[in-house]
Amino acid sequence: MALFPRVAKELDRVAATYAANLKGSVALRRTVEVAGRKARQYEITHGDLVDRVTFLLRGKRNFQLTCRWESGDGEPAACDQLTSTFAFR
Repeated sequence: MALFPRVAKELDRVAATYAANLKGSVALRRTVEVAGRKARQYEITHGDLVDRVTFLLRGKRNFQLTCRWESGDGEPAACDQLTSTFAFR
């Protein structure tokens, strides 16, 4: 996808704004593959929580996969399962 670098830059900005609104920070930003497509993923820490937000684009549609856990508990297996089993219908 030729537009992906520009889209990723915009999503980075959106994630930083979201984190700031939560009085948190973006702890991780990366490109991953979900459903055979490039996706942009963020881990945002705020208080005792971690939000993993994955943005996946398909045509003019934007899919947002979100998983949240308490930082002291560690990441639940369901978070990886969410992205590894996601499929378009």
